[in-house]
Amino acid sequence: MRGKLPKDVSCTTVESHISSVSSLAFSPDGKTLASGTNDNTIYLWSVSAGKRRKKLTGHTGSVTSLAFSPDGKTLASVSEDDADIHLWDVTTIELKSTFTGHTSRVSCLVFSPDGTTLASGSQDNTLRLWNVTANRCLKILDRHRSDVNTLAFSPDSRVLASGTYKAIYLWALSSTRTPR
Repeated sequence: MRGKLPKDVSCTTVESHISSVSSLAFSPDGKTLASGTNDNTIYLWSVSAGKRRKKLTGHTGSVTSLAFSPDGKTLASVSEDDADIHLWDVTTIELKSTFTGHTSRVSCLVFSPDGTTLASGSQDNTLRLWNVTANRCLKILDRHRSDVNTLAFSPDSRVLASGTYKAIYLWALSSTRTPR
């Protein structure tokens, strides 16, 4: 039933990309949508206007994962061609920092609900916890037997779930983000 929408659904199409869209993330307030593309670019869009506001460049491959910090001021991004994590200041559009350490492609990113920690999962079978303020790796969790494909924090930031091939890992974190 292409072309027909239910009466309670509307759709706006934004066709301003020059390449395939490979990742999306809404800001916490819902006003901004970030799109990562196969041309190594990130675009920030005004949701209400449906217009592109800003362009971020700096990746060497398709932007495969995006995550906004809970306050909406920072955007984390990764691409398929490297293992680096970029943190962008959404207001100034400047690259704030780059986290390095994974030895293979980073598959997924998630900020803790309190915004102090960024978790990254990789095809190197590890999960890393990063202190966003100090710009450093806090912990490397390496019990996975395969690629880390997805991550989710509990609402209180005390449990981090990671998903791999045929398994879910639940990591109990203390208030200092140290696994028990």
